[in-house]
Formats: sequence, structure tokens, C-alpha cells
Amino acid sequence: MPQSLANVLVHVIYSTKNREPFLRDVGLRRGLEGYLAGTLEGIECPALGLRAVADHMHALCRLSRTVSLAKLVETIKTESSKWIKRHSRGSAGFQWQSGIRGFFRERIEREPSATVHRDPGRTSPREDVPRRTARVLPASPDRIRRTLRLGLNPAALWA
Repeated sequence: MPQSLANVLVHVIYSTKNREPFLRDVGLRRGLEGYLAGTLEGIECPALGLRAVADHMHALCRLSRTVSLAKLVETIKTESSKWIKRHSRGSAGFQWQSGIRGFFRERIEREPSATVHRDPGRTSPREDVPRRTARVLPASPDRIRRTLRLGLNPAALWA
């Protein structure tokens, strides 16, 4: 019998509207993480790591072969917004930012929970983005361009 196998790991990062630190309450964040774990399980994209911080959310999951990336992001943002509005006072104006940042991960070298913030209560100032991005990128931009120009497999950069 034929079968299809997939092991696509996706790390999605999305922030609150205008990076407002709306998710300051630790109880609210932990509840949101638990709810999203169940939601992702329901669409067959099991969560490997979820972390809400004051002004954004990380979701590391295995992408189902039957769910598109767009559908995954739509589900995460829609369901989390509904949950926050039901469980938080004064959340009528709550929104997620319209864009996202997503990374496909080839493999995980350590515990998924260790791949996101060590101090989940802190916010991430915009000035911190270049430093944080440098930790995510596997190689220098010059090495990436050179690899692509030579026609080599970009996955080799993560090896």
C-alpha cells in the first residue's frame, strides 16, 4: 500500500499589534500555550515547542502533509485571538500583527523549549532584531549567497 511521509518542521513567530506587551500575565501565556497545543494537534500539526512572551509568540511544530503553511498560520492566529478574547479582561482591542516570520527547520539539536526565550516575560525591542536574527541564520549572508550562486543545496548550511 502506498504511503506519504513528511517531516517538515516550521518555526512561526508572530507579534501583537504594534508590539504591545499585551501578554504580560504568566497564567494567560501558559493557558494560551496549552490551548494552542491542542489546536495544533487537532489539525495534525503537533506542537514541538510553544512559547508566548509579553509581545509575541513562538510556535515550533511539525507541518502536516495535508495542511498548507498559510492554513497553519491562519489557524494559529485565529484560534489564539479567540482564546485571548475569551480569557482576558480588556482584550476587546487585542490583535496580532498582520505579518509573520517563519523558518523551516531541518532538525532540532536540543530540546524545543530551549530554542526560544529563556526569559519568557521580557519583551524584545526592535533594536534587538539584528542580534536575534544572527542567532537564527546558520551562516553569514555572504556564505548563503555564495551557496545559492553555486547551485548548492542550501540545507547544507544547517549541517
